Amino acid sequence: MHQVILSTQSQIPFRRADPRRRDAATTNVICVTVALATEDALTRPVFEKLRRFGVPCLECLRRQVAMYLCHVVFRLTHDDVGHAFERDRSTVGHACRRTEDRRDHRLFDDILTAIEEDVVERVQERGIQ
Repeated sequence: MHQVILSTQSQIPFRRADPRRRDAATTNVICVTVALATEDALTRPVFEKLRRFGVPCLECLRRQVAMYLCHVVFRLTHDDVGHAFERDRSTVGHACRRTEDRRDHRLFDDILTAIEEDVVERVQERGIQ
């Protein structure tokens, strides 16, 4: 039989709640809004222009860009974005790295900048800062 000993001092450091962290409902609204804006912007003709940047499929591109924008523009954590998109946080990290690498290409960066501006406007229209 094993004896469990409880320590009076926790081994895990206490972390205060981040005041910038949003609740789950707000996070989901942001992610859905970004996903819809990304879907509207990344149409089949746009995708065909971006194929040369190593984009595997239109759906993958949309999801990767949406996750990237949620993380970078709205400062959501990989965990929160992953939860909203039903993916693991490591998948969000991969999407962010791939999208950031593709931004080195002028065409991709221009398209992404336009999407960024659109998603910021759409989220602000919903009253979210």
